[in-house]
Amino acid sequence: MASSTSSARAWAMGAVVGVVLLGCSTPTTSVDPPAPPPVYPTSYVMRIASPLQAVGSVLIAIAGFAGEPVVLAGGSVRVRFARAGAEWRGLYIGPVAGLELVQVRPAVPGSPPSFTILDASGGVAEGYRQVPVSQLQITLTPVGP
Repeated sequence: MASSTSSARAWAMGAVVGVVLLGCSTPTTSVDPPAPPPVYPTSYVMRIASPLQAVGSVLIAIAGFAGEPVVLAGGSVRVRFARAGAEWRGLYIGPVAGLELVQVRPAVPGSPPSFTILDASGGVAEGYRQVPVSQLQITLTPVGP
């Protein structure tokens, strides 16, 4: 009987040691791989749409971009850009509605530059009357990366 008691004690001690060791083990956790960095457009192209009438000239202000604006409109459209403090102002004269007018790089990745239409007028067919800026729509198209 002594041997069965000692073997029972040995088994119980082994079980206690096993439980203690299991309690001390480091749990394994799965680690998710890091998320890839976000991909932002490298630049934006701006267009102006006028659903109601032709646009013969437009004055725009651009802020929040890096470098200088790249003029895209050509042909019969004349363009002048000048810096005005922290922003650039661009005057387009000619039929501008629907054309890609300018391309700029954002100053802060993921944050598109701001474009504001300051003034606009109709073309020859419109008698060069002022076009309410509320009737014009700015479209930004992301380009890149």
